[in-house]
Amino acid sequence: MGACRASGTGADVVQAVDNLTRVSGRLVSREPHPRRAGWDGVVVHVDDAVPVAGKADLLSRYKGEDLPVAFRRELLAGALPGARLTFRARLTLDGADEEVGKVEARVWMDVSEEMGATGLSRGTMRTLVETYGRTYPRVLDLGRKLPDGFERLCPSNSEIVAQLHHAVREEQAVSLQDVLLRRTGIGQSRCQGLDCAEPIAARMAELGGWSRRRLDAELEAYSQHVERSRRFRQRA
Repeated sequence: MGACRASGTGADVVQAVDNLTRVSGRLVSREPHPRRAGWDGVVVHVDDAVPVAGKADLLSRYKGEDLPVAFRRELLAGALPGARLTFRARLTLDGADEEVGKVEARVWMDVSEEMGATGLSRGTMRTLVETYGRTYPRVLDLGRKLPDGFERLCPSNSEIVAQLHHAVREEQAVSLQDVLLRRTGIGQSRCQGLDCAEPIAARMAELGGWSRRRLDAELEAYSQHVERSRRFRQRA
């Protein structure tokens, strides 16, 4: 457990999932949370954000920005705008946490409206939020412009077609391994991308103007990568 301090008040934070970041900054504003009794919605200007060892970090990207955070009200005591706050927080979808009563600082993102408008599952929305943070609406906007933007890239994973287009257009993904291993989590999943490597490569070939020779080479390189990783795991 980690300490959460606000204006000199200490309390324990129990993290419920594997993303956790130590954040410090200045209290900008505070008001009762619109959906959580006993919580306050706070805007914190993030001066520093440090990954917690052994946990995924989804909040360091907000250093230097204003970040909306939900706090248990008793932690803030009489803190007013301008107060310095130091706390550990995690990013979660609003209402998705089964241990709501145990988490003292959370960055909530309410995605119910987007789920209704796009038909995407909560699992897919979680993937988008955890991958892109507050910029996930950009991927949704791109998905709306594509005829199949919200279709899954892989039958075994929650990533969608719009993420592939985003990776190529905005994140300079130039190879199949870029997309499967570095822009999405597909290559690290149980199927390791073998359920979907060929159709994803075909989509990349269309986007990037690959020749048939380049397409075959990308598939062969990825297949070799998977084979090497499996041999390593077997030896371990």
